[in-house]
Amino acid sequence: MPETFADERAVEDHIRTLIADRITTQYRYIYTLKNKKVADIVICHDGENPALFFIEVKYFKVNHNRLGFGAGSGSGYQPEILTRRPAYLETNLRWILSTDREPTPSYLFIPTSTLLKYVAGGEIGEKQNNIQRKIFEEVRSLNDGELADEMCRWLTK
Repeated sequence: MPETFADERAVEDHIRTLIADRITTQYRYIYTLKNKKVADIVICHDGENPALFFIEVKYFKVNHNRLGFGAGSGSGYQPEILTRRPAYLETNLRWILSTDREPTPSYLFIPTSTLLKYVAGGEIGEKQNNIQRKIFEEVRSLNDGELADEMCRWLTK
């Protein structure tokens, strides 16, 4: 386990490894896709009731001093998801937030409804959109094992 991550891509890679090692090994019909176009991580749940699940990863680095989403002009699919709030994605999308402010990796594993409470300025607009840093103080963080357990419960219900 790394002490901190180099960047958001490193967090994504770590989450994929957690899913492969701790979930796919138990449930072979649950696995991630390597390519991403729709979300940072796409998870296939094959079998009797197939479904797709999505994870958006955000990584706060102290030296960047912000945790943004979407393009600088307020465009992109993340602001649209947060604005339009598709019902399917409220159930089948989770946000994983991590920060380099902690000595060991910890994660917030939250639905869109929770993330919306922490949008800076209280609204999503045609600007650089950010998530308030206080989310890391007010929402319970998880270690690797707890995150894997939460993801497993979410993917197998």
